[in-house]
Amino acid sequence: MDAIFHAIHAQSKVDGLDTPLVGYIARETPEGKLLELCTEKLKNANFQLGDITGGLSNLFAVKDKDEIMCVKKAVYSSTHVIKKVVVPKLENVIDEEKKVSHSALMDETEKAILEPTRAGVRLKAENIDICYPPIF
Repeated sequence: MDAIFHAIHAQSKVDGLDTPLVGYIARETPEGKLLELCTEKLKNANFQLGDITGGLSNLFAVKDKDEIMCVKKAVYSSTHVIKKVVVPKLENVIDEEKKVSHSALMDETEKAILEPTRAGVRLKAENIDICYPPIF
């Protein structure tokens, strides 16, 4: 970090700035020793700090046509898994007064997501991944 800060100060002198302006994400609370150390060093480095949270949010909010298509496919897949796998399973559990663990429901739902044909979804299994496990 010291080398990075030195480079920032050197570049700001080339640019004719007295105090370098450095962007940071103000809303995030650092978690972990490394991020806490980095944040503390940044605050003590004689920089003018500018919050870039809003700009990053705007940047990431814009979706191109490929991203929009991926989101649509994810929603389509998720809703089919809920309609064709989760709801029937839960109805069966309730109707027959079975005891099923949440982890068993999670496992079955995850398998249905990763094997789209189980839910009647015509997507290639190799193109599907899970960012968070199902939670019951």
